[in-house]
Amino acid sequence: MVVRRVEGGGHVRVRTVVAAATAGVTAVLLTACEGQPGAAAIVDGEVISQSYVATAQSDLVEQFPGVGPQIVVQMLVLAPFVHGVSADQGAALSMQDVRDSVTVNVGPEAADQLGDEAFEVLRADLALQQLFAENDQDAVITELQSRFAAAEIQVNPRYGRFSAEAGGIEAIQLDWIRYVE
Repeated sequence: MVVRRVEGGGHVRVRTVVAAATAGVTAVLLTACEGQPGAAAIVDGEVISQSYVATAQSDLVEQFPGVGPQIVVQMLVLAPFVHGVSADQGAALSMQDVRDSVTVNVGPEAADQLGDEAFEVLRADLALQQLFAENDQDAVITELQSRFAAAEIQVNPRYGRFSAEAGGIEAIQLDWIRYVE
């Protein structure tokens, strides 16, 4: 949207609005996650809701400061692919494995305070760490990228844009409003 500021009478009046920019913004908002209200992402038709992300992030930030919603969305998007590769190698992690790891490494109080949403994020993270520790990292990355490319992954622009090549969510810059002096 282009807005021209015109000084006069002590107020600012909007003079010019470029309809194409507005239409572009509207298109981005309406096509984000196939019009699924409240969706943070959609992975092969499975919706990851913004409320699920918010709950996981809220739980995680208590024990792991600095965990933001973009990281949570990324791990939830990666989760089915990471678990698939882990299962193919006979090394799938259960939720109990993750609970045990949190109990040992962070403490039993932390394990009791985290909800299922947070454990799902941690499960994906631990599974990915395990894959990299026990296998050739390049082979793991190649396999994951292949699975990402074959999948339909949409991320709400609020969290970024999914890149199969990068293997995660990249930040996007949206300059929707530009002021012309």
